[in-house]
Amino acid sequence: MVSAFAGVPILGYSVPAIARQEGLRKLRLNVPRNGLRIAAIVLEAGGTLVTRNLRDFRRVPGLTCEDWSV
Repeated sequence: MVSAFAGVPILGYSVPAIARQEGLRKLRLNVPRNGLRIAAIVLEAGGTLVTRNLRDFRRVPGLTCEDWSV
Protein backbone atom coordinates (compact mmCIF):
# COMPACT_ATOMS: atom_id res chain seq x y z
CA MET A 1 0.00 0.00 0.00
CA VAL A 2 2.73 2.48 0.92
CA SER A 3 4.56 1.79 -2.33
CA ALA A 4 1.52 3.14 -4.20
CA PHE A 5 2.42 6.60 -2.91
CA ALA A 6 6.14 6.41 -3.73
CA GLY A 7 5.84 8.79 -6.69
CA VAL A 8 3.66 11.38 -4.95
CA PRO A 9 5.56 14.62 -4.31
CA ILE A 10 5.80 15.97 -0.77
CA LEU A 11 4.81 19.62 -0.58
CA GLY A 12 6.86 21.99 1.54
CA TYR A 13 5.70 24.59 4.04
CA SER A 14 6.57 27.64 1.95
CA VAL A 15 6.53 31.29 2.96
CA PRO A 16 3.28 31.87 0.99
CA ALA A 17 1.72 28.88 2.80
CA ILE A 18 2.75 30.38 6.14
CA ALA A 19 1.05 33.65 5.20
CA ARG A 20 -2.03 31.76 4.00
CA GLN A 21 -2.20 29.86 7.31
CA GLU A 22 -2.07 33.13 9.22
CA GLY A 23 -4.94 34.49 7.13
CA LEU A 24 -6.98 31.34 7.76
CA ARG A 25 -6.26 31.55 11.48
CA LYS A 26 -7.69 35.07 11.58
CA LEU A 27 -10.96 33.75 10.13
CA ARG A 28 -11.52 31.69 13.31
CA LEU A 29 -12.74 28.63 11.42
CA ASN A 30 -12.55 26.31 14.43
CA VAL A 31 -9.98 24.11 12.67
CA PRO A 32 -6.93 22.90 14.64
CA ARG A 33 -3.63 24.66 13.96
CA ASN A 34 -2.06 21.71 12.15
CA GLY A 35 -5.21 21.36 10.05
CA LEU A 36 -4.88 25.00 9.01
CA ARG A 37 -1.24 24.34 8.11
CA ILE A 38 -2.21 21.39 5.92
CA ALA A 39 -5.03 23.39 4.31
CA ALA A 40 -2.71 26.33 3.61
CA ILE A 41 -0.13 24.09 1.91
CA VAL A 42 -2.80 22.46 -0.27
CA LEU A 43 -4.37 25.81 -1.17
CA GLU A 44 -0.99 27.26 -2.18
CA ALA A 45 -0.28 24.21 -4.34
CA GLY A 46 -3.72 24.37 -5.95
CA GLY A 47 -4.32 20.76 -4.97
CA THR A 48 -7.04 18.59 -3.54
CA LEU A 49 -6.84 17.38 0.04
CA VAL A 50 -7.66 13.70 0.50
CA THR A 51 -8.84 13.18 4.08
CA ARG A 52 -11.39 11.40 6.24
CA ASN A 53 -11.77 14.62 8.27
CA LEU A 54 -14.21 16.45 6.04
CA ARG A 55 -15.92 17.97 9.09
CA ASP A 56 -12.98 20.30 9.79
CA PHE A 57 -11.59 20.83 6.32
CA ARG A 58 -14.90 21.77 4.71
CA ARG A 59 -14.83 24.88 6.90
CA VAL A 60 -11.82 26.21 4.98
CA PRO A 61 -12.92 28.55 2.17
CA GLY A 62 -11.70 27.56 -1.28
CA LEU A 63 -10.25 24.20 -0.19
CA THR A 64 -11.13 21.23 -2.37
CA CYS A 65 -11.22 18.05 -0.32
CA GLU A 66 -12.29 14.46 -0.92
CA ASP A 67 -12.85 11.43 1.27
CA TRP A 68 -11.58 8.26 -0.43
CA SER A 69 -12.32 6.05 2.58
CA VAL A 70 -15.93 5.43 1.57
